[in-house]
Amino acid sequence: MGALARGIGLAACLAAVAACRHSPPQSPTRAEASPGPQPTVAARPALPRADAGVANLDRIQRTAALASVGSQHRAGPGLPLLPGAPGVTRSEASGCLAAAAHDESAGRRFPAPAPTRGQADSRPSITPMGNGIVIVHELGHACCLRSRVEGQVEGQSVRVVETLEGKPCRCMCQSTLRTVVGLAPGQYQVVVTVVEPGRRRDVLQASVEIKRLRD
Repeated sequence: MGALARGIGLAACLAAVAACRHSPPQSPTRAEASPGPQPTVAARPALPRADAGVANLDRIQRTAALASVGSQHRAGPGLPLLPGAPGVTRSEASGCLAAAAHDESAGRRFPAPAPTRGQADSRPSITPMGNGIVIVHELGHACCLRSRVEGQVEGQSVRVVETLEGKPCRCMCQSTLRTVVGLAPGQYQVVVTVVEPGRRRDVLQASVEIKRLRD
């Protein structure tokens, strides 16, 4: 009897093993599925806050504004005239001749020094510079006049005419005329002439050489 019971139990175990072997495997549900290896994600830098972006933009705008001001200062008025293309004459006045009102008040603002009072025969200076010449003429003259400067280049001759025109007042004042003339390389004879009410005179005759600039 004991042997028969053991045989029945063994047969039941063998049947159970056979049933497990032939049953199809069941896929685990989504909840039961074990998570596989997860990819490593690099940490992203934190995005700047909106107020930090506004601060950076404001700093960039201030820097650009300062650079613009600096550029304008280097390229703006106040820099001396320089010679340009050959044959081109440019001039600027300062002092009494540049005053907004051409009357006796300009004479009080820009009085002529005592040594030049009553005469305007001061000798201009002439300097070769780059591709031309620079003529600077400090002169005392009658108040209430205006200036007009013209240059003429013919071959190797250069003539600059400084004209003071208008009705002169009884006072004297001081001005400076700066004139540049563009010239090609070569030797030139330069004459500066002053024309004012009642007289015309040459105040400078000089020989200058314009050397070819090196590349």
